[in-house]
Amino acid sequence: HSGHLGIRKMKSLPRSYAYWPSMDRDIETKSRSCWSCLQASKSPAKAEPQPWPKPDAPWSRIHADFAGPIQGRNYLVVVDAFTKWPEVYHMQSLTSEATIRKVSRLFSCFGVPEVLVTDNGTQFMSSAFKRFCSENGITHMQSPPYHPQSNGQAERFVDTLKRALKKEGGDSVPIQVVDKFLMSYRVTPNPAVPEGKSPAECMFGRKVRTIFNSMLPQQRTNKSNGESQQTTIRSFQVGEKVLIRSFRGDRNWEPCVVERRIGKVLYLVRGNFGTCTRHVNQMRKNGGTVKTHGRLPFQMLVDTFPKSPSKKERRRFNAKTIKPPRVMDRKRNTVTRLQVDPSRKSYIQKP
Repeated sequence: HSGHLGIRKMKSLPRSYAYWPSMDRDIETKSRSCWSCLQASKSPAKAEPQPWPKPDAPWSRIHADFAGPIQGRNYLVVVDAFTKWPEVYHMQSLTSEATIRKVSRLFSCFGVPEVLVTDNGTQFMSSAFKRFCSENGITHMQSPPYHPQSNGQAERFVDTLKRALKKEGGDSVPIQVVDKFLMSYRVTPNPAVPEGKSPAECMFGRKVRTIFNSMLPQQRTNKSNGESQQTTIRSFQVGEKVLIRSFRGDRNWEPCVVERRIGKVLYLVRGNFGTCTRHVNQMRKNGGTVKTHGRLPFQMLVDTFPKSPSKKERRRFNAKTIKPPRVMDRKRNTVTRLQVDPSRKSYIQKP
């Protein structure tokens, strides 16, 4: 076995010089029992990948893993197997207690999954984390050691996250880069998501609003609840004495004067304390028993005068009611008409 040749070459060499019974079996046994050959041999052929069963609902199976250190920071990455919805949390500590706190906050938003797939990290293999999964009815599955392909959902996103942070680089704040990247990733259609939808649309059943929505024409909103129930909105006139709800001291109502109307239900009022804005539900009419602030600004006095009608209104009013007056005593001069004479060269009369 000098030179540590393979089985085939070891058989061909002694056959040229000698023979003994069970020669081939002895050579095979010698070659396979050589420790040096076993250490230097190639890895066996890889088995065919076994895909995870497809989940039938969002957040039924999630994959988690740690990414980092990336630019001196560590992140907890969680990916939903059905919608591909990612979550990334910056981890100040990599202990099992810190991991449980982050995962608990995540579950408070999206609910408790049926299956949680992780690697064999010490955070996930601790007794505290196993107890946490057991108390919440979560089936905790671990990928084989040193075989990250078994947790491919999280591993692929970890690689995508690292590339995104590396591309941004520069003086950008990593947390802001992560938020921007997550926003773009969640709203972008993904071919791995059912019907090719975006993770956000598949997760919530609707498209989330982005900056691109401002490019679309605005749709008319439905009537408010007050209009649909045919409720009457109280109104006040400019300069009217009112009482407004007071939120300072022991006084419940303050006397004021309406200075200006803002929209349908807001009013700018003036009192002894100055000016403020109040909702119509915080106002009531002043019956005159409470004195109001007597000093009115010039703008309020101007607003109390009736406004002149518009040009269109004046034209409509004139056409219906106003008729031009007839002047009966008007003096008319005799009109001298021109007599055409082809033989004349000029019609200018000389004095």
